[in-house]
Amino acid sequence: MGLCWGAWSKAITSFAIAQAFAAYGMSFLFVRSGGDYLLLFALGSCALVLALVVDLVVGAIGGRS
Repeated sequence: MGLCWGAWSKAITSFAIAQAFAAYGMSFLFVRSGGDYLLLFALGSCALVLALVVDLVVGAIGGRS
């Protein structure tokens, strides 16, 4: 149980740090764009499309088991 708890603790901490950096980056882009949400929505849309493409490619190459 101790080994599993340690792994989860590190995973959650890493995720929280990554989220904090991403939020800082998005805030920076929002301020630099003059308060325009268009850049943020465009980045979010690109991220979703990239995730979809990666999922479809991996599904086509490796198949689902």
